[in-house]
This record gives sequence, structure tokens and C-alpha cells, in this order.
Amino acid sequence: MPGRLGLLLALLSLTTACSTRHVPGDPAFAAGDYPEALARALPAAHQGSPAAQIRVGEIHEHGLGVEADPVEAARWYEAAAAQGDDEGRWRLGTLLLDGPETLADEARAAELLGLAARAGHTPAMLDLGRLYREGRAGLRRSPLTAVEWIERAARDGLPGAQTELGHMYFEGAGVRADPREAARWLRWAADAGDADAQRRLGELYELGAGVPGPDHARAARWYEAAAAQGDAVSRTRLARILLHGQGVEPDEPRAFELYRAAAQAGVPEAQSALGVLYSLGRGTPADPRAAVRWYREAAGAGDLDAHYNLAVAYLQGAGVEVDAELALGHLRTAAREGHTGAQNSLGALYMSGQGVEHDPERGFRWVERAARRGHPRAQANLALMYAHGIGVAPDDIEALHWMRKAAAQDEPAAMLELAQWYESGTIVELDPGAAARWRRRAGEIAPGAATPGLYIPAAPDVESAAGER
Repeated sequence: MPGRLGLLLALLSLTTACSTRHVPGDPAFAAGDYPEALARALPAAHQGSPAAQIRVGEIHEHGLGVEADPVEAARWYEAAAAQGDDEGRWRLGTLLLDGPETLADEARAAELLGLAARAGHTPAMLDLGRLYREGRAGLRRSPLTAVEWIERAARDGLPGAQTELGHMYFEGAGVRADPREAARWLRWAADAGDADAQRRLGELYELGAGVPGPDHARAARWYEAAAAQGDAVSRTRLARILLHGQGVEPDEPRAFELYRAAAQAGVPEAQSALGVLYSLGRGTPADPRAAVRWYREAAGAGDLDAHYNLAVAYLQGAGVEVDAELALGHLRTAAREGHTGAQNSLGALYMSGQGVEHDPERGFRWVERAARRGHPRAQANLALMYAHGIGVAPDDIEALHWMRKAAAQDEPAAMLELAQWYESGTIVELDPGAAARWRRRAGEIAPGAATPGLYIPAAPDVESAAGER
């Protein structure tokens, strides 16, 4: 599963959602009749009404009923800002920061945001805080000053600022790390309907950080709330919980639908997981070709599970023609980036000489890397290498050490191998009772499990849909 940082590092973009400020007597805008709203606002804008000028600018900036024209929008925001209107200053400042290159003026943007923030404009406080956090627009980077401005906006009730502040407390950015304080701010924003806060709060419940837990049922409720607002990452998180039945009733068909929606929205983790479900026929009829299509999408975005599963597909001819060279390419890509399943499988291929030069020593090194990072099947494989002297000098002590580590992680193949060792007196002293206990334990975890198959990469399993390696 992705690490804690991986669940919580994504930051809000600098651009803040459009203000809900309306021109007085502007039912047309509220009803979505933007041409009529523009026609009504223009006379007042020409007469110098800042609110009307901002409305005209907003319509042009976002292309509401007209072709988007940020230059025209900036002209109207400038007119409002020149009258000291803080909404106009804020909108013009954000446009100068994140608009087209022809409008870029970071120094002026910082000045405008500073004026609006100091006058009490809450969204400007948030954006000014972000500039200090990033050291942008000519401002010296200052996490402490960033926290001050963002906290002022958060205390004024701005959900985006509350979400940002919660993230900063979790990460210890400008403040001492405090997961409980992070959860407090995120909960306020989540209760106000902020989808990003809802997702982040769900992640805290999954981690059990700053809240009682882990509590997957509560995490699922927050992901559900964010997913209902179209948050694609929350759909991915919720799908994983439903797929595995973590704190909720398993629902594979719904998990499939959520993964598919998130995959179509471009979330690589969801694309990879969707490929797994098509491969295994979980929540949908098996479709190896569809699985490969989604693996390719995710691998193109750098998803390591997808690279690994593509390698397996090419080795087994599942949905594609067998192609050992392409399989090795995907395995190497994932292995070099730290995917332990790929490291284990690549090592096994080097030891078998399957589609690659026979090189037991190189194979041992790859498997050892995966084993030391906690991959249970790699630990079982490493134990067998030490037991049989494959790529390394025989060493019964190391063999027993690694097989026990694998068994302690509920790797059934390792348990069965230990049972054989105790039955035969190989590696360990003869002990039929211990052998029976290990066989019984393996049967409880995975009925029908077999002893380790060292040299064949495992088929894609549903754990890769959870982001586990």
C-alpha cells in the first residue's frame, strides 16, 4: 500500500474556487443564464460598480456563455481593484499568478494579494500564505508566516484553508506535527463539504493517525462523501476498501464500478487496479485483453504495479502474445524503482534463465533486495537459495531465518516448506508436531497452497489493487 506520505502529500493548487459574490439583483447568473447576466452587469460595470466589474470579469475569465478571455477579465478586475475593492485585487492577483503568460506578473500579484489579505479578504489570506510557503513571487520562503496567514483564513471559516492547515499540522510544515490538530481542522472542512478534506480525513482514519483507529468503516464514509462530489482519488480509496471488505461488507461489483470511473478520470492507481479485476474476473467477467489495456495506461503514467502485471501478462500470454523481452523490460523498470514483487520475479528469472541469461548470483541479489524490504515470497525464495546454495554459499542458519520471517508474515508457501523441513529433519531437527502445526496453519490461511515456486513470477493478484507490493 502506498506509504503514509504517499496518501497525504498532494497540495491544493494556488487558484481558489470562484467567489459566490453576486451582483445585486442578478438572478440570471444564479440560474446559469450567463448571456443575460452579462447584459445586465455591463451597464453597471461601465458606470463604475466594482461588483458589476467583477461579475463581467468572472464571466470572461471562465468562459461562461462567452469565449474565455483572461485579458478582458483582467481589464475588468483591474478596474475594480483600482477602486480599492479587495475582491477585485484578489481575482486580479490570482490571474496574474496563474493566468496566461502574457499576463504574468508575480511581483504585482503578491502586492495585490497582500493588500487584500491585510484588509481581511479571506481567500487572499490563503493564497498569500501559499506564496510564503513556496517562496514564490519574490517573497522569501517562510513556513511560519505561511502558517500565520493560512490559519487566519482557516479561523475565518474558509474550508480550503482549514484543509491546508490540517495538512500542515500532519506534516509538521511550519508547525510542530500534531495529527490530532490536523484531524480537527480537516473535520471542520470536511463537515463544510470540502471534498479534499473529506478524502484526507478518510486517509487519517485508514492510518489511525490523530483519530481512533485504524477505522476503515469511517474512512469509507468520508471517501463516499468525497466520491459523491466526483473526487476520483476517493473513488479509488473507497473501491479498495469495498474490494477487500475492510470494515464494510465486500462489494466487488461496486468496487469495479468505482475503479472504472476513477480509471477513466486518469488515476493511475485505479487504472492498474481495474486491470487486476479484469485479469482475475473480480466484480466483472474476466477479460485479459481489457486488463492489458488498463495496465498499459497505468504503466504509461509510471505505475509500478502496472509494469509488474504487464510483465506477468507477457510471460504468461494473458491477453497478449508471449514476449519475454517485453516482460523483462517491464520487470526491470519496476524493480529498479523499488517494486519488491518485480525484484523477486526478476531474480527468479535470472536463476532459471527464462528469457534471460542464466545468472544465479544476480538473481540472488535481486531476491535479497526484495526480501530485506519485507516481501514475504522473496523471503521464502531467499531461504530456499540459502538452503540449496543457489547463487550463494549454502547456509542453514540463514535459510531458517528467512523462512521463518516469511512464515511470520503468513506466507503459506513458507509454512509448508517449514513443515517439510520439520518432517524430514532437513535444516532443522526432526519434529513431526511442528510440521503438523505449520501445515495446519497454512491450510487455514490458504487451502490448497503449494510450496514455493521459485522461478515463475506470480500471477497478478488482487493485492496490487490495494497498492501493496
